[in-house]
Amino acid sequence: MFCAFLDRLARRAGLKVHVIADPYPVHRSPAVRARLAANAERVELHLTPGYSPELNPGELLNADLKHHVHGARATLCGTGSRSWRL
Repeated sequence: MFCAFLDRLARRAGLKVHVIADPYPVHRSPAVRARLAANAERVELHLTPGYSPELNPGELLNADLKHHVHGARATLCGTGSRSWRL
């Protein structure tokens, strides 16, 4: 599937395309390397470091949410002063 994606990029892109991907084994497979070699003038693959949450926007968002939501409380209306943790 990733090879088909690279093939489409190579066919449709007018300029050289730089693809940034994680180092998932599929992205480093011999089949992908062969496709990249065949299309080196049109597609270049850049792999991110193995585990780098500081480079992943989703991880940054999750950390921010955890920081701001942790400890917040929702209060029940009309049933006393009992609180629920979020």
